Amino acid sequence: ASLAQTNFLPGYYVTAHRDTVRGYIDYRSESKNNGVCIFKETLESESVRLNPDEIEGFVIRDVDIYERHIHKTRKGYELFGFFRLIIKGKVSLYRFESDYYAMDSSGKIFDLSDKPVESQGVNRKDYYRIGIMKVLLKDCEEMANNLERKYKSNDNLEDILREYHECLGLSFYQTQTIKVEPAIRFGLSSSVVYSGLYFNAEGFQNSFNNKIVP
Repeated sequence: ASLAQTNFLPGYYVTAHRDTVRGYIDYRSESKNNGVCIFKETLESESVRLNPDEIEGFVIRDVDIYERHIHKTRKGYELFGFFRLIIKGKVSLYRFESDYYAMDSSGKIFDLSDKPVESQGVNRKDYYRIGIMKVLLKDCEEMANNLERKYKSNDNLEDILREYHECLGLSFYQTQTIKVEPAIRFGLSSSVVYSGLYFNAEGFQNSFNNKIVP
């Protein structure tokens, strides 16, 4: 295998008609995956570039998931690309270009980026994202009431959403970042964990009945 092949891992993309096309996807940095999916039908095939206006999203090794979304940020610009799914549940968590976004059960996206508030020449703490999360997590009163203590930075979001779903006894799915070894044996099984994820009009859904962390 050539060095160019070492990042192509088993995966699939979902077409605009919700069809699943399996093959191999170039597993690159998250910021590069936000903009384009590079796909091969087989390891010997020519690669093709799939842009966000062409497909719904893609999944690598059935555990790392990118969904297409459009979102206008609170900083005033529009994002269009493949958002990396981190947690899927009643409240879901995504990342795009290092910023975090939450999605409620209706599919509405909320911006959790930090935007310091300037007042009289002094930057003050931005409480917007804490307020958003309080509203989204309000049905777990204990979590909502303790959010200022738990939510110091966006690094805390995964733990917060795990606790939230456990508080309500709800299922959720947490995706997995793939660690690529220096050499990849393509003869291995194409999937460590088959998640059963699929698309519908709102994006990826899951069929799990219990908490699952691959």
